[in-house]
Amino acid sequence: MKGTSRGSLLRRNLFQRKALTLAIGSVTLGLANTVWAQATNGTIYGTVPIAAGETIQIVGGAGFNRTVEVDANGKYSVTLPVGTYTVSLLQDGSVVDSRSGVSPVAAGAVAVDFAAKGAAASSTLGTIKVTAQAATIDVSTTNQTSKQLQQLPIARTAEDIATLAPGVNMGSPELSGGPLGTPALVFGGASTAENAYYVDGMNTTELLNNQGGIALPYGAIEQQQTYISGYDARYGRSIGGVVSQIGKSGSDEWHFGVRSLWQPGSLRDDPVNYYYANPLVTKTGNRAGDLAAFRKNDGSSQTIYDAYVSGPIIEDKLFFFLGVEQDDSHYRKTSSFRSSATSEDFAVHDPKVYAKINWNIKERAQDLGNDLRLRLRHRATR
Repeated sequence: MKGTSRGSLLRRNLFQRKALTLAIGSVTLGLANTVWAQATNGTIYGTVPIAAGETIQIVGGAGFNRTVEVDANGKYSVTLPVGTYTVSLLQDGSVVDSRSGVSPVAAGAVAVDFAAKGAAASSTLGTIKVTAQAATIDVSTTNQTSKQLQQLPIARTAEDIATLAPGVNMGSPELSGGPLGTPALVFGGASTAENAYYVDGMNTTELLNNQGGIALPYGAIEQQQTYISGYDARYGRSIGGVVSQIGKSGSDEWHFGVRSLWQPGSLRDDPVNYYYANPLVTKTGNRAGDLAAFRKNDGSSQTIYDAYVSGPIIEDKLFFFLGVEQDDSHYRKTSSFRSSATSEDFAVHDPKVYAKINWNIKERAQDLGNDLRLRLRHRATR
């Protein structure tokens, strides 16, 4: 029964401008070890039948192409940026078999095993069976990929994604919420002010009172991790939980798309007035059946526009991804508890911009032992 306060609106307006200026950029040189932080990498590992001349080739977006040797026990392991890859088993340089659509999660690992059939197959790679876990949505884990997000019937916010993890719930709507108007999160019963938000390893938590944070445009999310407990020191300044997102990257292929989502107020439930219900109260105006708050004329509508484009700037060397999102919401709120005569109309505009450039400085840059990083800073202006 509480109206929107002016302080809350001013705080949101400040972060709307901050979000507008927040073009989160990551220039990755080498794509080898870290992209802003180690949490943006995953691992592909597995076993193959032991035979001479075996190698594993892994090819993916943003020009990633690496060939690794198989050890004496038929095992291999590669740490690489999150994304979607094709893993191929080669013998003497020729592809024997492959597995496409392999997506390691950040700070996690996925097994891709190439197993031979029969005892005789241990000396030849003539018959190969590719085995790996199917890509399923498991609510006991805390990772959601962009492919899964396309299939999930949830609202397009980081907070709704986070509630897929066990023990995570939306905070009370009476709380101030995040800087972009999204509800604050409760991790395992902790306070909504004890959480942290990260984008590509950069802390984007709201700074004024630690309620929520700035997240990526929904269409720019490559992966989102929701940490409930047991996370390490790189996710500091939080004792509740962590929402960590990784943005998409460009590749040698051009991709683009646009989307518009409209939620008209005329299709929402009609708001109702609030009435006192305690029959023991005898004070005039507060008796059972007396009007407590007039809300019948309240309403809201929302329109979300988003677009993205990605592709090569220089083939096999320089790639970009650009995603934008505009959330326009219109509200009508009754500014008086007892009268229908005064109503307040206002609009909230929440823009987001995400840009990433991936650069392979030289051929086979993925094999560099030390990667270089360039941090692009932003400044919020009033």
